Amino acid sequence: MSPVIIDGQNYTDESECEKWPCNNIYTRCDGFWSCPSGEDEDNCTERQICSSGFLACVSPYNYTLTCLPADQVNDNHIDCLGAADELQYCRSGVWEYGYYPGFHCWNDSKCIKRNLLCDNDPDCSFEDDEVFCGEDTSCSQCDSYGCSNVTEALCRIGTLSKASASLETLPVYPLLSRKTIQYANQPQIELHSLTKYITKEPHDHTWPWRCNHGLYVTVWSGDNSLKYKCFCPPHYYGDLCQYQNQRVSFTMKVNTINRYGIHAMIITLIDDDDDRQQINSYHQFISTSTRDCDRVYNTYLTYLSRPKNTSANYSVRVDVFDKTPIRYIGSWHFPVPFSFLPNNRMAVLLSISDHPPSNIIKCSVTCHNGKSMKYVNKETGFCQCHMGWSGVGCDIPIRCSDCSSDSLCVGMIHNRSICVCPPNKGGPRCLITLSCPENYCDNNGSCLVVDDGINELGFVCVCSENFNGALCEIEKPIFEISFHNIKVSSPILSIYIFTDIATTADFDKMELTVVSRNLKMFERTVSLNTPQTLRAVFAKIDNSYYLAYLQRHDQVNVSTSIDSSQRCLSIDEVLNSELRVLPKIRRMKYYHVICQTKLHLLCFFDESHMCLCTLERHAFCFKFEHNTSECRYTTHCQNNAKCMEEGTECPVTTFCSCIDCYFGDQCQFYAKGVGLTLDDIFRYDIRPNATMHEQSSVIKWYAAFTMIILVAGLINSFLSFITFRIPESRLIGCGIYLLASSITSLLTVSMLTFKFWFHIITQINPLTNVSTLRSGCQSLEFLLKVCLYMDNWLNACVALERFMTVYTGVRFDKLLSKRSARWVIIILALLIPISIIHEPLYRNLAEDKHEQRLWCVILYSPSVHTYNTIISFFHFLCPFCANLFSAVFIIFHGARQRARLEPRLTYRQHLSKQFAQHKHLIISSILLVILSIPRLIISFLSGCVKASHNSPLYAAGYLVSFVPSVSVFIVFVLPSEFYMKQFKKAISSCQPAILRR
Repeated sequence: MSPVIIDGQNYTDESECEKWPCNNIYTRCDGFWSCPSGEDEDNCTERQICSSGFLACVSPYNYTLTCLPADQVNDNHIDCLGAADELQYCRSGVWEYGYYPGFHCWNDSKCIKRNLLCDNDPDCSFEDDEVFCGEDTSCSQCDSYGCSNVTEALCRIGTLSKASASLETLPVYPLLSRKTIQYANQPQIELHSLTKYITKEPHDHTWPWRCNHGLYVTVWSGDNSLKYKCFCPPHYYGDLCQYQNQRVSFTMKVNTINRYGIHAMIITLIDDDDDRQQINSYHQFISTSTRDCDRVYNTYLTYLSRPKNTSANYSVRVDVFDKTPIRYIGSWHFPVPFSFLPNNRMAVLLSISDHPPSNIIKCSVTCHNGKSMKYVNKETGFCQCHMGWSGVGCDIPIRCSDCSSDSLCVGMIHNRSICVCPPNKGGPRCLITLSCPENYCDNNGSCLVVDDGINELGFVCVCSENFNGALCEIEKPIFEISFHNIKVSSPILSIYIFTDIATTADFDKMELTVVSRNLKMFERTVSLNTPQTLRAVFAKIDNSYYLAYLQRHDQVNVSTSIDSSQRCLSIDEVLNSELRVLPKIRRMKYYHVICQTKLHLLCFFDESHMCLCTLERHAFCFKFEHNTSECRYTTHCQNNAKCMEEGTECPVTTFCSCIDCYFGDQCQFYAKGVGLTLDDIFRYDIRPNATMHEQSSVIKWYAAFTMIILVAGLINSFLSFITFRIPESRLIGCGIYLLASSITSLLTVSMLTFKFWFHIITQINPLTNVSTLRSGCQSLEFLLKVCLYMDNWLNACVALERFMTVYTGVRFDKLLSKRSARWVIIILALLIPISIIHEPLYRNLAEDKHEQRLWCVILYSPSVHTYNTIISFFHFLCPFCANLFSAVFIIFHGARQRARLEPRLTYRQHLSKQFAQHKHLIISSILLVILSIPRLIISFLSGCVKASHNSPLYAAGYLVSFVPSVSVFIVFVLPSEFYMKQFKKAISSCQPAILRR
């Protein structure tokens, strides 16, 4: 570590070393006495000159060999030639290839390297680098043929090695049986090329120099004479290719999401000044992800007229199509700048999604025979024409009869169609049938025919995940990691792989590869392909690191597991507050203490290092990059999601790391609004293709509570219905409201139960009919909300009716109350569904390709989302406020009236009497207010369910919101003497009928 000045004091890696063991993996056999008696350098070489506790020393005066005692080493007094006893004089020198010059010249500050000793060329002022050599020639020859003890002792200090981390002192994990790895030479694949035509060169060898950048050819004419002509490239013309064409030099780099995709890219130079959008020139590239992921595409686009119209505006348009099967992917539009220039150079980067475009916007022109789309690279609309049409408004017919029937016609130039061929067809009109040779690819690889003119064969093998090579002939080693007893809230798993390419055991020379994976729900085992020279693997999940693998020797097809005992702790967890705030150069001096005090700790880390605890309980630290592998280019992720790469292998597979409340393979779905639905709550809990017994405890408990609510709702509705069906219970509007509420509460709990089991069954069984899923997605939540809102509003109407009863007193009109109640119920039954009719219109199924599941999602526009928020709060808050207002008004209004009539009593006494008189009215309103509070808290404060272990809290809050629907009898009948009397009357009238049966 470089020295650091802190508060005016210079700190180095050699200061404050009291807690640092002198004999450790960093100081062992580095040529420098770190321990007072030099035990860290004992037995480090085969040739022992002096015994332990003594240093081999050459006298600077008579050049004889002595053994210097330990108390004279590192005492800041030079006793030996080359300062062999005071190596700190040279140790601050510059490192070169892991070594630093260690021979200190006499009476000088100069230090020289080992290869300068005994080379017959003095480098020190007093020639003390040569005087001791005698008949020995150099230190390198001393290594090969041996030399005297004097030369041996001095050559050792000539080059002091930089301490490096080693695996030899580390425990291994997991414990595996030792296997011998034989590295077989990779088979040489012979690619049989197509037959080449033999050409006869002309006798005039000056012609190749006459064709500027062109090809010369021999032309046979009708009079049996031969002439020489030039075939010019697109950017030149003339009989000798001597003139430059005005052109656009277009360079393109493509980043694809689908690593196995084949794309056709049509690049056209278009005249933007007329409605025809005439194509001046075009080029078609065929891109295969497995072969062309790092390829840069170059082409020249020329103009129709020569010279070009400098007053016109031109643009380059790129249309991309998937070839398996043929489908449109997207379009990019790039205006050609500085149209007055004869030549323009453009370089672009395309990020091709794996999904067809869904961002359809309104175009500024009418699309007659096409659909309005948006360019990928700009917020501008255009008309994507159907086959056989062109122009700005897709109103100009073009001839597409040139293309084969199974191809796609995308334009026309020079009265010829531009065709996009299916995978098994080739040629400009897709009339040539292409096929791979039989068994061309090994190990079940898929053979694709690519007619792009790049190579002679045109055959590309798409290998499975466990094989690579031109013909899928090379098997990749498999590394399998399993998680046990680890809660996983984030689906992002980052695996840090250290590979030892040079087959050394030094961490400093190892190569680090970060592989990120997007875990599926309930996925607890991950397999990946790794090099054979694997040394160490760390897994990072939920911002915690785990030691997954540590071996000194090569292993293949390794299976390992991690649990909480292998977690690498942060220094914030293992150091006290005083040490944590120290600068790193001072803090690291205490890292050995961590291993010595925490005997079961395997590893820990700070902001720049990962440390392993050795068998001797020393800290073994090395530099560690904490950053995960983010995508190099902007890709398909939406809603501020982070694009991640699964590795560095080309082609790279990417995925999206969603921010809170978003999900889907592109993070395109939003899971937060006013309240949550069952789809949101149980998205991370339901296991597909599993029985109910195999589901999580949350699902089982919720199923039990749902059935309890159903039974309670049935009992509540039955008791409430027989109470309010008696005419005496409906003398005023309250009875009519409560009779309707007993019916809506039954519908509410029935819809809740049906929706829960529909959601469970359809998610457990992914093979459920799509139309059934779509119908349930669009209708069930809508019907459930209609019933729930209706029930809440009926309860609010009861509260408002009671408010009017207390407020009007003797002037209360019972007949008007009953008529009003009937009309209010009818109006609510109409207005509530109308107010939320947007829900089934915007609900639909969305495919999550990563999870291979269908989700019920809502994709609101911003204006509709605002309206939905307002109307949801309206249906929540208004009934809540009505119940709260009714309870407060009944208590305080009655008390205030009585205080005016009976001034002898205190206001508190009047409140008490008012509560006693109207307790059945007050208790019902207060209970409804209390039961509504959890739902309001969820509506205002809830985030979104991010993982399965968060769902119980949201599920409990969701269930509480349905408690008022099963509490009509408890809230309104039990506290009321009048309604209880009617209930008993209804029971007694039912007894004879029951007894007769």
